[in-house]
Amino acid sequence: MENEVIEIVNKNGKIIGNTTRQKAYQKGLLHLAVNMFVFNSKGQVYIQKRSASKSSFPLYWDISASEHVKPGESPKNAATRGLMEELSIITNVKLLRKKHIQKSLFVKKGKNIIEHEIVRLYSTKYDGKIKIDKNEVASGKFVSLSKLKSLLKTEKFTPWGIEEIEYILNRKTFI
Repeated sequence: MENEVIEIVNKNGKIIGNTTRQKAYQKGLLHLAVNMFVFNSKGQVYIQKRSASKSSFPLYWDISASEHVKPGESPKNAATRGLMEELSIITNVKLLRKKHIQKSLFVKKGKNIIEHEIVRLYSTKYDGKIKIDKNEVASGKFVSLSKLKSLLKTEKFTPWGIEEIEYILNRKTFI
C-alpha cells in the first residue's frame, strides 16, 4: 500500500503529477481522498476502529470508511470501492459534503506521516451484513449519534474522523 500510486493535486483539485502514497505522506503532498458514513435504518452510524497495522493512527476510531482516489477514478467510484474493500458493502453513495481540505500529522518511530487531502464526504443507508477487512479494520459497530457524541469525549478518534463527525452532528439530514 505504501507504494500505491496516487495523483498529486493543487489546492483547486487540478492534477499536477503522480507519486507513491509513502512519498505523499512524507512530504505532505496534497492528494484526493473520500470519506464515507454508513447509516442504518435506525439512524445509527457505523464507526470502525482502524487496524493495528495502519501507518497512521492505528487502533483509533474512525468514520465508516476512507479511501484514496486512484489515478483516473472518480471520487464517487472511490467511495463505492472503499466501502466494498473495507466493509464488503455494495451500495450507492450520496455526496454529503463537497470538497474540503483536511491535514493531519502522525509521528511514528520519529518520522512524520502527513495526511494532506482534498476530501469529499459521502453517505449511504445500509442494513445488510458487514464483513470487515482485517488488514484495514480491527473492529466496528453501529452507534446512535448521541452515543457517538459521547465517544468523541472518551475515545481516540482520527483527526479527519472528528472533523467529519462534527460536520454530521451539526446537520439535520445526512442520508
